[in-house]
Amino acid sequence: ALAALSELDADLVVLAGDVVSNHLHEFDSHQEALSRLRAELGVLTVLGNHEHYTRAPDEMRRRLEGLGFEMLHNRSVEIERRANGKSGTLRFAGIDDTQTGSPDLEAALEGSEPASPTVLISHNPDILFEAARPGVPLVLSGHTHGGQLRLPWLPPPVTMSQHRFVSGHYSYAFAPAPPEPGEAQATQLVLTRGIGVVGMPLRLFCPPEAVLLTLAGG
Repeated sequence: ALAALSELDADLVVLAGDVVSNHLHEFDSHQEALSRLRAELGVLTVLGNHEHYTRAPDEMRRRLEGLGFEMLHNRSVEIERRANGKSGTLRFAGIDDTQTGSPDLEAALEGSEPASPTVLISHNPDILFEAARPGVPLVLSGHTHGGQLRLPWLPPPVTMSQHRFVSGHYSYAFAPAPPEPGEAQATQLVLTRGIGVVGMPLRLFCPPEAVLLTLAGG
């Protein structure tokens, strides 16, 4: 799967957490495969709940950084892309897992300007509503596995999201007061099913996926 992703030649790779299940030694078995993930603008990652289940999240951070990945642990980084004589800058912010870690959205967004686009990486998609308050335009998440075990035409019995997010695209516009027409800017959430499993090593009517996004300036 990681070899196939590398062939996409994406400008940037984002890992939304959970590269292990419960133990540090699980990282060793696919460290070589992970090390092949490369992109011109780098690989960004955050911690998920399963990194914390290892009881050594700091060690997981160290190992991922050892692969050359940029760990966005309650902080942000600016990424500049140049093409055809033009350049543009995006800020990518990342937070610790919202269930098992110590997320600090305010610290992650520090330095973000309202007019400057910021992409937030959060393992858990439930951050959407909180991210909408300061006007984050895009959130990238995982965590739910899309339900993993599903039956046709029925909602998944388990998603691990208190808001019942499953997978795909969502949007939410935070408007504390009735906005003028065209004023409210919705925060977009892109939620991937991911390529792994948890518990039972099986997916049913819920194939694994990685998402290729194209961001276009407005």
